[in-house]
Amino acid sequence: MPLTDKLYETLTPAQRLAAMVPAMARRDAAESARLFGTAPKFHYHAPDLEFMRGMRAVERMALHTALAMHRETAQWLLCLAVVGHGLTPEGELPVEDLEQAQAQGQAAMRSAKASWLAYTEACAGLGVDADEAMRAVGVLGTEATVRSVLDTPVEPDPETLEAMRALMAVIVGEAW
Repeated sequence: MPLTDKLYETLTPAQRLAAMVPAMARRDAAESARLFGTAPKFHYHAPDLEFMRGMRAVERMALHTALAMHRETAQWLLCLAVVGHGLTPEGELPVEDLEQAQAQGQAAMRSAKASWLAYTEACAGLGVDADEAMRAVGVLGTEATVRSVLDTPVEPDPETLEAMRALMAVIVGEAW
């Protein structure tokens, strides 16, 4: 029994797919064309893809940076507390341990500063303000964290800076 175009038009997507694959496998060009030609046509409206990719990049960059900075500043605060108090439940810490805690705290701040620098560079490349991007994606309390990081007299960690620059480049590259 020959199928009419009217019947072809009533096929569900799953039925159409189930009929199309065998038609293509047997190289039945007429049947494939008929199945394809009678498929419903839809028109879609969607936000601009480049804009949406850019927004996703801004969001991902801000969240990666916030995560890195909050982890590092928490480490710094812990080291600061150890150095500031210099005590354990058992008593006073040895000088070597205090120096190690101070060095770890400075390393955390160098890493946090590098993360922020790479992030602000990437944001500037997109024409976006880094602080506003953080607030836009809902990262709260970043201003105080950034201020404490930037006010610390340490240089950004070069390895972290390059790693974060590479990460930001990948995120931006996926967007554009």
